Amino acid sequence: MDCDVNGNEHGCSGGTLEGSYNFIIRNRGITSATNYPYTATAGTCQTSEAVATIKGYEYVPENSELSLMKAAANQPMSVVIDAGGWDFTFYSGGLFTGPCGTDY
Repeated sequence: MDCDVNGNEHGCSGGTLEGSYNFIIRNRGITSATNYPYTATAGTCQTSEAVATIKGYEYVPENSELSLMKAAANQPMSVVIDAGGWDFTFYSGGLFTGPCGTDY
């Protein structure tokens, strides 16, 4: 989070999956949480040895359960949660029952 602060990426203040993936591609990888632990505070970017890389990414079509199942069987996946609403503000654990949407 400290390192990906250009364009639409704002470190601890939010960003996009695409921006994160592009950061990983541009920087030829990312390090591990062991090498660079998350501290929940804005800090100074520290580069460490890359332990994971990606060559690209693809979108799963929205509202397609079959496409989602195929993607989950073949590759790592990322999920976006809009944590800006009041329902999520007071979430403390378990199954989240707030509203769902397809805007992201």
